Amino acid sequence: MSITAKLTGMVKATRNAAAEVTNGLESVRVQIIALKDKRSHLEVAPVPKAEALQRLDAFAAFVNGRASRMISPRDFTTREGYRMPALSVHSLSSGDLALGFVAALLREQLAAAIDREYAAGDGPTADAHRQMLAKLDVEILDLEMVEESLVRAAEAAGIEILRRGDADPRAVMAPDNSLPS
Repeated sequence: MSITAKLTGMVKATRNAAAEVTNGLESVRVQIIALKDKRSHLEVAPVPKAEALQRLDAFAAFVNGRASRMISPRDFTTREGYRMPALSVHSLSSGDLALGFVAALLREQLAAAIDREYAAGDGPTADAHRQMLAKLDVEILDLEMVEESLVRAAEAAGIEILRRGDADPRAVMAPDNSLPS
């Protein structure tokens, strides 16, 4: 076998190895992006429906309570010295009063809108949400460590690969012995 044939074979093997490394690295990066996207969606997942309805009930009670403090039945049942309740002497606005009167209707409409928001399913509890985020964080870091291991292996073989701009510093700065081999 001639030296040219040997060198051609070596170049071909080097190109194949480089292609294999970049393909493997791209596969890991696609998985990282997918997990980060999943995490982003989970971060904004709604609270459980029951909790949302409790919040709505607390809001409706608050609004109704503000209006109730502004005008009470006694304002209309006193015998002597009746005066129409004056909005100007109260710290609440007429808007607060109106909102108090429609609080039940508002609650009903918002409850129906909340039902529609949860048509696809309920949101996770606070504990489940934290656990799901933590699990994704571990999976993402594991993949980032694999990615960094591949980048370093490629560099050691003379293949220059750029790191992602958003690569986790814990992976980039990790000692070699803590990376998967």
